[in-house]
Amino acid sequence: MAHQNAERALELLEQYAVLASGDISMQLKNDRFFNLVDCDEPDTGSPITPHATIKQGLADAVINNPALSALSDNPRFQAIKKRLENIT
Repeated sequence: MAHQNAERALELLEQYAVLASGDISMQLKNDRFFNLVDCDEPDTGSPITPHATIKQGLADAVINNPALSALSDNPRFQAIKKRLENIT
């Protein structure tokens, strides 16, 4: 939308909605970056955000984005919003 290209924005938002509403799988594991994380210990002292919260954040990033308000009456954008609103 920053480039005044609504068609391209809608294409990208449709792809985003497909990814955001799909299966998101995350797992903590040791690697070179997280070399101090003990993955075998269940209580690491800091909570890990549940998948539902992450997925809701992905949906809210589009649904509540004021930069996309110009698309609010567009049927394609309404379909994208509906798909994102149904994320559980």
